[in-house]
Amino acid sequence: FEHISGPCTNQVRFEKFSGIIDHPGAGKNYSADSDVCWLIEIEGSVAIRFTKFDLENNYDWIKIYEDTTLPESESKVRFHLSNVEQVANSEFWLTGRVVLIRFKSDTSVQKTGFRLKYRKIPFYTLPVAGGPSAVEIISGASAGVVHSHAGFEKGKNYSHNVQQAWSIRAQPSQLIRVTFTTFNTEKNFDFLRIFSGALPNVQSSEMYANLSGNIAKPTDYNFFGSLTFVFSSDRSNNGKGFRFMYQILQTEYRYLANETRLKFQLRPRKSDPDSLYCVGAVLCHVSWKSEAYRNIEYSLDLPKPDPTSLSIHLVRPDLWTQTGLIEFFAVSESVCPKVRHRCELRTEDGRIVEARILQVTASPTKPASCHISSLKTLFATPIPGNGSFDATTIACRLNDGNFIKYRVTSKTFTESSE
Repeated sequence: FEHISGPCTNQVRFEKFSGIIDHPGAGKNYSADSDVCWLIEIEGSVAIRFTKFDLENNYDWIKIYEDTTLPESESKVRFHLSNVEQVANSEFWLTGRVVLIRFKSDTSVQKTGFRLKYRKIPFYTLPVAGGPSAVEIISGASAGVVHSHAGFEKGKNYSHNVQQAWSIRAQPSQLIRVTFTTFNTEKNFDFLRIFSGALPNVQSSEMYANLSGNIAKPTDYNFFGSLTFVFSSDRSNNGKGFRFMYQILQTEYRYLANETRLKFQLRPRKSDPDSLYCVGAVLCHVSWKSEAYRNIEYSLDLPKPDPTSLSIHLVRPDLWTQTGLIEFFAVSESVCPKVRHRCELRTEDGRIVEARILQVTASPTKPASCHISSLKTLFATPIPGNGSFDATTIACRLNDGNFIKYRVTSKTFTESSE
């Protein structure tokens, strides 16, 4: 198709299920004072993604309308795009009999324009009444800003009978921190609802929040995993709308200390969103940096190896000569289940034989927290080749703690220091 420039009275029509719009193309710059329109006329839902966006920031723009062929219908504008940050991580979904795309430039700076791909997608619905809605799908971003409507930054109120949505995709272990800097809607009639999950799999999601009215000061919310925001207005009064910033934070950590590999997540407490707690491994303390919420400071209370709590118990010395194995238990009190015992047999001639673990028992077996009442490990090691127990030592340690030694004789054993 050839594009038609001017007052956007003539429009290029696309009727195929997928296509590309490249303006102006061929490595050229677009013209000053351009006003160009394209119509995508395929019944159902359409997804639009920009693969190139090179416009004069905040002066030249693209508007995407839903269910109209008239560029004067400002109430039908669903997306107003004027800088690359708005499209870098987004795909735009619309539903209706037609989608109108309008490009407008001013008389000053001209750049190389934009390129987009569109495709027909399966019909989608939202978990609220009122039918389909234009949706911005955001994925791969670490932070961004969302406005309720295209005219928000120019001080215009949102339109009547609007339903629009935003889905922010994130991993289940990622925390999405949402900060509202402005929120003003008709109380009890116009709503922003926040649901778990992202389109197209959000129809039966849990609703996290139902916001309406006025929020006077910046307010933060913390959620885990993908989110979908649905804004709807009625046909009577309208307001200024809302603006929120979002930040996606990785909260799953792997920590290596004292030969202990720990994996844990940080979760917000329902009673205090600014207080996080650990899930999955150890006790920890977490605090947000007040100036930059995207940075998390955390410290771990790792269980410190305590040799004095580790004891060694020999098993049936009278059977050693029959089995050819020395068996013994290493027992520790009040330790983390990630901690392990390590034991070895040391002989008088300097040989060291690592004891083999036969069984590990933690009590309770499924503790509510990291710290459990006891850890018990059954070991076995071959009897020294000469059959003599004199000057033979069993040495055990709790991770990197100091060794506890037991000198073994044919009848008794005594504790000795390292």
